Amino acid sequence: MKQSGFLLIEMIIALAIMTVCSLLAVHLQVHIFQWHTQAKQYFKAVDLANNTFERLHLGKSISKKKDSIFTIDTTFSQPQPDMLYRNATVTVSWKTPQNTTKQIVIAGGMLDAEKTA
Repeated sequence: MKQSGFLLIEMIIALAIMTVCSLLAVHLQVHIFQWHTQAKQYFKAVDLANNTFERLHLGKSISKKKDSIFTIDTTFSQPQPDMLYRNATVTVSWKTPQNTTKQIVIAGGMLDAEKTA
């Protein structure tokens, strides 16, 4: 006599496979959300560093800033005392949702406004 339908063990195995696949999909979704959040923070940090460096290049004063997530710090160095050129470094630091510290550093040179005036 031929039986039609599925056995109970077949149904349990199919349900177990579907459960594992669903859990993997949820796990992947959580990681994608975390990566997206980190990418947004990284983009914002690069934008802040770039804007700060541009303001420095235009001769506008910048003080150390801190908001809820990002800390912006600027430093200057003079390659040689008699040069009209100085190095500027902009560092933007922040903490990720996983509580690790990340930072972006943009460095470059510009005319020393105090010596050209």
